[in-house]
Amino acid sequence: MKPSTSTFPHKARLVAQGFSQIHGIDYNETFSPVIRYDSLRLLLALAASHSLSVYQMDVTTAFLNGNLVEELYMRQPPGFISTDHPQRVCRLHKSLYGLKQAPLCWNHTIDQVLVQANFTRIKSDYGIYVSHSSPPTYVALYVDDLLILSKSLTQIKSVQSLLSSKFQMKDLGPVTTFLGLNIRQTPQSITLSLSSYLTSILQDFGLDTCNPVTRVSTTTAWISDHDVPLTDPTLFRSMVEKLLFAANTARPDITFTVAKLSRYLKQPSQNHLTIAKHVLRYLKGTIDDGITYTRTSSVELKGFCDADWGGILEDRTSTTGYIFMLANGPISWKSKKQNSIATSTTEAEYMAMSDAVKELLWLKQLMKELSVLGSYVPILFGDNTSSISLAKHPTQHQRTKHIDIRYHFIRDHILKGDLQIEYVDSQSNIADLLTKQLVREKLNSLKKKMHLAKI
Repeated sequence: MKPSTSTFPHKARLVAQGFSQIHGIDYNETFSPVIRYDSLRLLLALAASHSLSVYQMDVTTAFLNGNLVEELYMRQPPGFISTDHPQRVCRLHKSLYGLKQAPLCWNHTIDQVLVQANFTRIKSDYGIYVSHSSPPTYVALYVDDLLILSKSLTQIKSVQSLLSSKFQMKDLGPVTTFLGLNIRQTPQSITLSLSSYLTSILQDFGLDTCNPVTRVSTTTAWISDHDVPLTDPTLFRSMVEKLLFAANTARPDITFTVAKLSRYLKQPSQNHLTIAKHVLRYLKGTIDDGITYTRTSSVELKGFCDADWGGILEDRTSTTGYIFMLANGPISWKSKKQNSIATSTTEAEYMAMSDAVKELLWLKQLMKELSVLGSYVPILFGDNTSSISLAKHPTQHQRTKHIDIRYHFIRDHILKGDLQIEYVDSQSNIADLLTKQLVREKLNSLKKKMHLAKI
């Protein structure tokens, strides 16, 4: 019951038994593209930089709009069985919730509508559409949730009218929450935070009244002979799952520790559970921290990469970390274990640089398709002069001649002018927080440099 005298109407949904479908007969492809979080943050950074308005819409019962390609039949639904022909079955012409191909059918349907309205689906991310009108208009699609971005409110209203004429839509106005993110727009900036999400998970794990801490983790020994294996790892796995979402969406400051925790999902110990709880206590103390993108005079993509040579004590592999900034805020970041053992700091840094360049090239292509790159050449910063020299100058030395040829593609792109590699001192290398645990002072310093602070 709502307050006052009104009541909610009864609702029911007819759901197909998708578990009974047979691949190759009842369905073929099921994958449906959605916008990546990296792409979403890039769009929001562009919105802040170019003062774009961002509006949100939601499609009501989106999957019911999809047109089926396969010939499917189902039993008559209970309560709607024909008295004249009770033994007959129904042929589906539209998709239903529960069908394995329902998301893809819906995606094909809205794709046709947007393409007919002169939008182009970009190749770098199939969840983004752009209309090269004046001014440009962008649509970000995540299943049945979408954002419309443009400098012109008239253009936004036009897209809203188009979609409302084709589907049953909800106009949610200027975006405030999207895919778990709290979003706040001002004429000069856009901020992203996870305050609502973090409040919820702290309550779920009974840590909403815990004492906060100021460091993500203080652990130096991730594995020891005294570890006590968890008899039931369910709680630990649930915590890591929730923390991974936070780390991958708006909290790069916890990414290193959470990525490391995720390596112990199979056989966690009591120590790992304690570390996970410590991260949650850190989030309790920084629950209002968020990313801020600000208005800028030009669009400049800058990246930072780093490596912690031999820092993983279990097998002496190294950790790669990189982060990319746009409109003064982070849009893409990664902390990952390197696949092979590096024999030197230079080699570890060079391997990290290789991963960072791959991400840079994708971001550059994305920005090019959005028509916002211009003639600017992106810069990747590193704090190891030997690896930078190795990337810029194709010479072989005794200690580096064995490095796998796949990493040397960096040189080709530098020669082509696709990017620049420059030096930055270690104290200013933001990627440092993605390769190792930091003391509070340096952690806070790097967070300030990336505009990750209380909002």
